[in-house]
Amino acid sequence: MNKVLLIQPKNYGYSELLGNKHIPLGLLSASTFLSEQYKVKIIDQRFNNWKKILLKELKSDPLCVGVTSITGKQIKSALEVSQLVKEKSNSKLIWGGVHSTLLPEQTLKNSLIDYVVSGEGEKILYNLVNSIDKGSPLENVKGISFKKKNIIKRNKEEARIDINNIDVPFNLIKVKKYIKKSKATTLETSRGCGLGCSFCIKSKYKWIGKSPEKMIDIVNKIVNDYRVKRIWFADDNFFFNLNRIKIFSDNIMKENISLKWDVPGTTLNTLKQMDHKFINKLEKAGCDRLYVGAESGSDNILKMLHKKTTNQEILDINKKFKRSNIKLVYNFMLGFPGESSDDVKETIRLMYRLKKENKNTMISPLYFYTPYPGTEMYSKAKQNGFREPINLPAWSNFEWKNINLPWIKNKRQLERLYFLSLFFDNKYNYELNNTLFKTMIKMTRPIINSYFHKYVKKYIYNQN
Repeated sequence: MNKVLLIQPKNYGYSELLGNKHIPLGLLSASTFLSEQYKVKIIDQRFNNWKKILLKELKSDPLCVGVTSITGKQIKSALEVSQLVKEKSNSKLIWGGVHSTLLPEQTLKNSLIDYVVSGEGEKILYNLVNSIDKGSPLENVKGISFKKKNIIKRNKEEARIDINNIDVPFNLIKVKKYIKKSKATTLETSRGCGLGCSFCIKSKYKWIGKSPEKMIDIVNKIVNDYRVKRIWFADDNFFFNLNRIKIFSDNIMKENISLKWDVPGTTLNTLKQMDHKFINKLEKAGCDRLYVGAESGSDNILKMLHKKTTNQEILDINKKFKRSNIKLVYNFMLGFPGESSDDVKETIRLMYRLKKENKNTMISPLYFYTPYPGTEMYSKAKQNGFREPINLPAWSNFEWKNINLPWIKNKRQLERLYFLSLFFDNKYNYELNNTLFKTMIKMTRPIINSYFHKYVKKYIYNQN
């Protein structure tokens, strides 16, 4: 049986700063069909011994090596891995993930990379590896790009997969290594969003979801096999079909599953549809945290982002959840094209009102808007002077701290708001696994938080 190596590059994001290492769910899912006919080995660069393991595995001459990456700093790690693979083996190198899907041809121009997988990897990766193994024509493999006589060829897209047919092969990794501290893991029960927000790369993809029965099956398996106490549902729009979640919640209570769960992909549109009876059901079923994409407190900005909601409707949602113990964690951004200082002030005012009117809320750090290729706002950003990275290594520096957004005239002021917002509330008590970092935050938060309130007061009301 031929061997295939799949590499999870380390990232430099918020989650890893907090000391969290989520299971490599994307690679596991992509291995669903591949692992039935090939020996799949997943190597995680986030662990210190990754290089030793990789070098050992490369000696066995694997058929190919797959690397995944999102847009941004993770590309740097993925390129480091790719360089090592090419130096120490003759294996073909496949890139997949979000960035390769957004920019397949530019990605493939990098001399290290032989193939690019665009879109959902389960079927495409299996078909590509099978084609490489048998030497069959690559032109017949949908969803890939490849090089032929130094010319880049891009095949037709592969059709969306039935997500109910994906049974994630958790046996490919040591799950307990990822959950030993937190007793928590990530699961995916749907893909796509379909709401059409102008800044988001996921919103253009049609929503597809597992049935409530498949959802409860996988939850039972992960709880029983690994003694998981919390699940983080990594869906883009978990509540898209409320009846699906109603049945799922009923089944959790019916089967008496002891579990807490939270949802990062929570949209304002679905929250508007929930009544108190539904919210109460969620709470009884173990849901205790929802991460909500509010984005801005300005109706002008919300309209530009196609959020299909208003400042007042966000406040109404917030009050509706006041009776429950479910925490709402609101995500906001600054630095949109055309955003005025008044728009920024409206966002900060909304943050304060949300916290004042519902003590059970938390506010994310005030990140900068980041223009991602493939979105409507990306074109708007380029019209306003944004210059996109010219090659794959240049994309590795693509994060809000390094991006030049020409329309921002008060960047230092917004950066200060970002830093101070880190201490706006006690969010890190719930999200940090890094004990040292948690202690430092606890000690410094009262001082910095006091300064934040004084700074905001001066910024909004021009008062000392």
